[in-house]
Amino acid sequence: MLGGGDLVKKYTSEDVFEVIETVMNDIRRSILKHLSKVKKMKFSDILGALEEEFGSDRVKSNTLAYHLKIMLEVGLLKNERVRRESYYSLSERGEKLLRAIERLEKSLL
Repeated sequence: MLGGGDLVKKYTSEDVFEVIETVMNDIRRSILKHLSKVKKMKFSDILGALEEEFGSDRVKSNTLAYHLKIMLEVGLLKNERVRRESYYSLSERGEKLLRAIERLEKSLL
């Protein structure tokens, strides 16, 4: 499994597929898109944006925590705690992934 703290590592095709599998989920893709626009968001702000997009019946606090944990584990996000709030932003890997997705979309459209 990819780790968010890995600084130097050779990645395998299995690692790449793990990242692809992670972003196959529509909630996780939405988190990436929101963070690409805002750069840094509090947990509560991400939750509010997702509730607005998907409905509060589909996205609850524990659901968001689960998705953020997965995204942190594969190294797509960074997390910073300030007092009682958790702030999330894209990691370098997350930014690279978004650029790759944008290039792929342009080539297919």
